[in-house]
Amino acid sequence: MDSHKRKLEDENNDQYYKKLKEDTSQPPYAPYPPHGAYPPQPPPPQHGAYPPPPSPHGAYPPQPPPPQHGAYPPPPPHGYPPHAPPPPPHGYPPHAPPPPHGYSPQPYGYPYPPHSAYPPPPPHGYPPPPYGYPYPPHSAYPPPPPHGSYPYPPYAYPPHAPPPTPQSQPSPQQLPHHPPPQHSPQQSPPHQLPHHEPEGPPPPPPSYGYKEEPPRQSHWEPNEPEREQNSRGDFNKWNDDRGFRQSRDSEPSFRNSRDRDFEPEQRGGQRGHRDRDDRYISNNNNNNSISISPPPQPQSFTTPTSHQNNALTLTRKTGTDASFNNSTMVKQYIRNTDSRKVQLKVNQFKCVIGIESLYQYCVSFSPTLENKQTKIDYIAKLSKQTEHFGDYQYDGFAMLYSVKEFKAIEHTINDTKIVISFVKHLPSSDPSFLQFYNILLKRIMVMLDLSLIGRQYYNSKLKTRIETASLEVWPGYFASIGQIECGIALNTDISHKVVRVDSVLDQLHRCRLDPDKGESALIGKIVITKYNNKTYRIHSIKWDMNPSNEFDTDNGKISFFRYYKEHYPNYQITRSNQPLIAVEVKRKGAKEILYLIPELCFLTGLTDEIRSNIGTMKLLADKTNVDSNTRYNQICEFIKSIKENPKIRAEMAKWSLKFEDALHVNGVQYHEGGIRATENSAEKWAIIFPEMLEKSVHEITREIRMAQVVTAPVRSNNVNEYIDTMRHFKENKNIDKFICVIPKGNQIANARFYNSIKRASLIELKVVTQCITNKVVDNSRRGPIISKITNQLVAKTGKAPWMLREPLRNIPKGTMVIGIDVGHNSDINAKSVVALCGTLNDDFNQFYSSAQLQQVPGKEVIENLTPLMSGALKAYHAKNKTLPKTLIIYRDGVGDGMLEEINRCEIEAIRVSINSMPQSMGEKPTFIYIIVKKNTNTRFFNMNNNFGNPDQGTVIFEECVHKGWYDFFLISHRGIRNGSTNPTHFHVIHDNTNIEREPLQQLTFYLSYLYFNYEMAVRTPAVCQYAHKLAFFIGKTIHQSPPEDLSLKLFFL
Repeated sequence: MDSHKRKLEDENNDQYYKKLKEDTSQPPYAPYPPHGAYPPQPPPPQHGAYPPPPSPHGAYPPQPPPPQHGAYPPPPPHGYPPHAPPPPPHGYPPHAPPPPHGYSPQPYGYPYPPHSAYPPPPPHGYPPPPYGYPYPPHSAYPPPPPHGSYPYPPYAYPPHAPPPTPQSQPSPQQLPHHPPPQHSPQQSPPHQLPHHEPEGPPPPPPSYGYKEEPPRQSHWEPNEPEREQNSRGDFNKWNDDRGFRQSRDSEPSFRNSRDRDFEPEQRGGQRGHRDRDDRYISNNNNNNSISISPPPQPQSFTTPTSHQNNALTLTRKTGTDASFNNSTMVKQYIRNTDSRKVQLKVNQFKCVIGIESLYQYCVSFSPTLENKQTKIDYIAKLSKQTEHFGDYQYDGFAMLYSVKEFKAIEHTINDTKIVISFVKHLPSSDPSFLQFYNILLKRIMVMLDLSLIGRQYYNSKLKTRIETASLEVWPGYFASIGQIECGIALNTDISHKVVRVDSVLDQLHRCRLDPDKGESALIGKIVITKYNNKTYRIHSIKWDMNPSNEFDTDNGKISFFRYYKEHYPNYQITRSNQPLIAVEVKRKGAKEILYLIPELCFLTGLTDEIRSNIGTMKLLADKTNVDSNTRYNQICEFIKSIKENPKIRAEMAKWSLKFEDALHVNGVQYHEGGIRATENSAEKWAIIFPEMLEKSVHEITREIRMAQVVTAPVRSNNVNEYIDTMRHFKENKNIDKFICVIPKGNQIANARFYNSIKRASLIELKVVTQCITNKVVDNSRRGPIISKITNQLVAKTGKAPWMLREPLRNIPKGTMVIGIDVGHNSDINAKSVVALCGTLNDDFNQFYSSAQLQQVPGKEVIENLTPLMSGALKAYHAKNKTLPKTLIIYRDGVGDGMLEEINRCEIEAIRVSINSMPQSMGEKPTFIYIIVKKNTNTRFFNMNNNFGNPDQGTVIFEECVHKGWYDFFLISHRGIRNGSTNPTHFHVIHDNTNIEREPLQQLTFYLSYLYFNYEMAVRTPAVCQYAHKLAFFIGKTIHQSPPEDLSLKLFFL
């Protein structure tokens, strides 16, 4: 490419000088007077809006501009011919070194234009553009300024910006005069630097009144990945708090073969003023010509227009691979050759829809009907009594859809007035069109004898019983119709619901001697009602209420006994003295308290007692865990049952709906990441334990690596003695890290002991603790557990047990990765905890963490993110003496319905945090904001492996992703043997950086290896997992913001 450009430049120069010789309108060159005849020169005129920008290759003294008036004729404005006489005596001093190679040829006062977007010069009187920039068409030339007018350089200002007035200019720099250097006839005058071929990074762009940064160079060199086979041994996942172990099978961490020829299509979105979405340079290889389009207009750092219009989407880039290679990023972006193309099936079935439009109506009942089935029966009866409806679908609440248009209908059935009023006409492009088809889908599921529980459909007739634990497993399906990139599709998956056979009343009877214990065991748990299969979360137990109490309805007051007898006659209340359950529901955007009968409610999920029963958990796993191949076959059988059911087929034919086969998509599998151990100096820890465990503890101290352990036995199992011992070691022996062996006790006692240790150590003493149970000490096979403990000890001192095996390419240095999560906990009066964790180095394995409590209970959107973000930026500056260049923020736990509020509150808070940093800290960073969704119903099946689980590192970013979004699916963790792998969905809602799609996806994958509680990849980037762990820890344990003294240590692991 460089030789091609050089050839074009030589040809253009030859044509230029040939035309110059033939042009007789230019005045002949006049010789300069001798050196001694120069009169004193006036000060340089006020030209050039800004001093010359610094060169990235070293400082060189700027030179003054050529005088506009003097004793000698002005030089021709198009450069100097080779026969020019010596220049005037205000150039470089004789002792000055020559300009460095690659130094910009622009004279004083000529700010640098943006790279690859050089504005064209005027047609007459100005020098040609520097080497490497072709001549633009003559139509783009601005006219030269008239003689005597204010001189401004042709490259100083864009066409849309007027030149500043002389009064607004700073005084030019006064440079000392030196004797003129000796120049050969071939040298250029001192105010026109020698013409060099530019090397290295491009010059910085001009300042147009906003802060702009030159394109950054990647500091990573392309390294060939290691290909050796790295075999891992078995190890156990161990949880610090409860000693939880889960075995994993060893598998090789690298693949031996990769296809290096696949380059996926671009994907990106709306960006800020740093974007390269518009390609300024286009290269036509057919006619060997290069064209330049005008530079983009400067943009301010504000919310994109689409966000202001609540269209919170970043769309696919329009460029292809060919256009990408001609972009301004081509010199610094390195294509990832360690990826290969994979063929997948996805559990989405494209819908063929024949209806082009519908009519939407609103349904109201007076007096209000509470029972949904009663409403459906009334509308069905009304449709038979009138011919207005035609074919219709009713959602059971307030919306009705029909293929016919009719005016408002008023009718009375059983003293209930029904009003149906017209809302709007729906074309197939309207979002409400999907709502109609989901109502039709619900009707199809009911025709299959499935019941809606939550958002999924279950068949209670096919339930299986686990007698040892009084559990029932209900099989079912998830089904939803939505818009994806390739059109409208049905997403379906198999599901299982675990329901306890005993009721809430049975649970209360077990705890009747300790009501507080019974209440604490129930609050926050999800129950399902026997009569309508609805699920609720328990808010509280109302011991002062019973079924004889009355509540208000539209028809007056009614008791719970009478209400259930009238509405649900098949379900009787047998205990009149039982308390009531208070649950919190949302109606019309407001929260409302409802009261349920414990006898008619059943608990869902598993208790800690059931989880600790290995036999019961194995039985459950056999019934709920489905391998990938079986899952795919069951999904296809479910779709087949829909197609072959005569009633369903007739219903779908009325609405011209058909389902195609499972969608086939292409994916990319990245080279598996790896980790390598880091060298860390040993830290001094004190281990506190009961005296009876002294022998076992001494064995453990020899097994723990990377720590100097001092033993501190205590005589009693009193938690206060542990706390006093920690205080003594801190004050007298300068030890602030402790290992505490929790004495033998039941689960509740151990939890209380653990919480007391953590609260005292973090809030009062501000020391780091590592708690282990006495079972770990007595376990003869504790080798893997000790290895996990060692990693946690290193992490809690602020160091890293390991780092990524290979550097990340195409991610600029100075990048800070941040994870944010909100945890909800009923233990602290339902207050939510906001946790943040961010990286502090370019290896992404040193962290800063902080947390705060939300004032509004249960609120997912963060009220005030500014303090946490400001603290993270200041911590990065304190370590690196500058602000990060780029922020990549992963926000966990946000649903699609919250995106507008997230943009209004959280993204704006990040802007405020960035702008609040003083200029002395460095340039303000750009940022990417990514929503992380773990609870997705999309599943992928590897076509090359008998529809098994996709391999680790697989990314899917087309066909089955959301239409109009910048999103992708990632499978970062290794699939389990007898189960299906759940992908994680990443949705970019803000991006004004220069990071491309492929490096962002690979970074997201590799970050999942840096969670120090697990030596393999997890489902999300490590910063997300740390933020989740911190939020849970604060909500369960210390109930307040952690001390700033420990913000650089992962004390919560």
